[in-house]
Amino acid sequence: MLAVSLALSVAAVFLVHWLFLFDGCGNEEYRRTTSPNQRWDAVAFVRDCGATTGFSTQVSIVESTRQLPNDSGNVLTFSDNEGAFADAIKMHWVADDQLLIRYPASIAGTHIGRKSTHWRQITIRYEQYQPLPPIPPSFGLHEHIWRYRQPSTLICAL
Repeated sequence: MLAVSLALSVAAVFLVHWLFLFDGCGNEEYRRTTSPNQRWDAVAFVRDCGATTGFSTQVSIVESTRQLPNDSGNVLTFSDNEGAFADAIKMHWVADDQLLIRYPASIAGTHIGRKSTHWRQITIRYEQYQPLPPIPPSFGLHEHIWRYRQPSTLICAL
């Protein structure tokens, strides 16, 4: 009888531990950029919390010496987009305490769960951009080179 109650107690402790400490989520890092003073990293990643929820694109700021924690993004979260935008997030440190995050204008229709303008002493700005169009196939012997000067100006050189 003592063995059965001990086994049930261990099982109960394991179940409580699993329910409250293991959230079933995982993060896949896509891009990391370090601040000029080497203190902070901005990390774009996809968060997956299992079969009952969609993937989501998120951004966190972490100390540069630390790994990305298994938590939601502390700066920016796009909900239920199947992680489609993680590779399109552009992050640039303007200064030690200023981060610029650029994302495609097509995300505008996606639910934004969090969009912080400050995190600790860091100021965060956001900009939307138009993704580059696909490069057209080459015609004959001429190679077409497509370049951008500004997001709205396309230049073609032969």
